[in-house]
Amino acid sequence: MFFASRGDFVYQRYYVTDTITGKMTENRGELPQYTIRDPHPAIVSREDWDAAQLIMNNRSDNRKGSKKRRHDRKEFFNIFHCSECGAPVIHVRSSKGGVHYWRCRTAEKKYLEETCEVRGFREISIEHTFMALLQEMKKDDGFKTEVKQAFEKLIPNETEQKKIKQVEEEMQQLHQKLYQAVEDGEVNGGDPAQIKGITDQIVALQNQLYDFEDQAQQSNQVQKDMDWFFEELEELQDFNPDKQRIEFRPDIFSKIVEKGTIHPDGRIVYDFKFGMQLTATGNETMAWRLKKKGKPRKKKKK
Repeated sequence: MFFASRGDFVYQRYYVTDTITGKMTENRGELPQYTIRDPHPAIVSREDWDAAQLIMNNRSDNRKGSKKRRHDRKEFFNIFHCSECGAPVIHVRSSKGGVHYWRCRTAEKKYLEETCEVRGFREISIEHTFMALLQEMKKDDGFKTEVKQAFEKLIPNETEQKKIKQVEEEMQQLHQKLYQAVEDGEVNGGDPAQIKGITDQIVALQNQLYDFEDQAQQSNQVQKDMDWFFEELEELQDFNPDKQRIEFRPDIFSKIVEKGTIHPDGRIVYDFKFGMQLTATGNETMAWRLKKKGKPRKKKKK
């Protein structure tokens, strides 16, 4: 089904690679693409078109004998953003071979009023560079100390603890004031505007307390995840990222990564949940050609 069916015209979806034979290749970011929105009436609505694409992709994945790699990297969704235009980086798949990429949504022409020329990067490369980054963490003797220092900044400090106590005291005073206003109202008719004003103040302070409680709960969860992560890091399989790949660890990724910013040169700046920021490099290289290292054999019990 073509983009024209939904009312769009995309210029340079394909380009000529051999002017003699006229051979054409799908444009995956090698050349700029230009999209004209609604130049003619659509055959189907955009909603129906998107739904049809989803069904077609699923059928393609499930087709008997299909060599396409089924997409299951749900951990990447809503994590990556483009460094140039700030748009989400979305999953795309090449029409030939079913190779999975992640590319800026604007560059992929999902929002046609804007433009962005950032190229897409293979999913397998993003997985590989993340595992290489984990190995760097493992080999860095001072890494754990840096993480703990960064995490301490997320925990409510002494000033914030005092603020919590102050908010609780203010709420107590307002409750007394509200009680008095209601009692006076029963005798003298009261002032609805005054009662509403006091109630609004109490609600605002209560919301502040909820925020502090959420922060404390999140800190406790991050602490647990961080302890788990340190244990998993110690057991991480050693490998040479320039010559080998190892199995991607989606469980580690989902527990420690808050967001990632993808740059045109392939750098991914990761913001981690424990308060640190680190950069993974090498996504522009051909990681898919590296030999995958097998899992270490388990030692037999004596």
